[in-house]
Amino acid sequence: LWLAIDIGDWNFGFIFIFISGLLWFYSSSYKGIPLLGNLIVSVMVALVPLLVVAFEMILFSQNYKTDLSLGKINYMPVFYFVLGFSVFAFGINFIREIVKDIEDIPGDKTAWKKTFPVVVGIKPSKYLVLFLTILLIGGLGYVYWFFLKNRMTLIYLLLFLIFPLLLLSYKLWVSNEKKDFHLVQTGLKILLLTGLLYAFVICAQINA
Repeated sequence: LWLAIDIGDWNFGFIFIFISGLLWFYSSSYKGIPLLGNLIVSVMVALVPLLVVAFEMILFSQNYKTDLSLGKINYMPVFYFVLGFSVFAFGINFIREIVKDIEDIPGDKTAWKKTFPVVVGIKPSKYLVLFLTILLIGGLGYVYWFFLKNRMTLIYLLLFLIFPLLLLSYKLWVSNEKKDFHLVQTGLKILLLTGLLYAFVICAQINA
């Protein structure tokens, strides 16, 4: 809220009020609606990097208004770059949320929460996770091929994102115990961090 006041745009202050409201509704109501609660949490995770760049873009527009109007500066590549991280964060967290719901089936049944795994069962939930994982890997491949085609990126994607995703997917598929599901969703948490750390790879390439 203070940032919104500092940059002179109160509209951004309402974003944080909206997010707080979503969190409250999620904890009280949405958590028990199949996939809706998962989507809400994932959207909020995805908003974190986007909000940072949104505030920066406003300040950038204020400080470099003339250069922007003349077309000397274009900050949209930065926005698209951060948007890529946000989409990845959304995807990996959405997958993790479903795996976490699979892990929490006994407790959710006791609490009468109608999460996706409770409603459709473990196996269909695994199919959904595998489908989303394939989409995510396909998205990573698309971004690499059309925007980030270089050796360092290829190595990073394969070793630290794609291979671990495939490994965790296999682990999920063959697992039936709560501790195994917990291991998978913990691994997905680490992958979320690993994906965001790719920013340092980009910095290394720029400074090389």
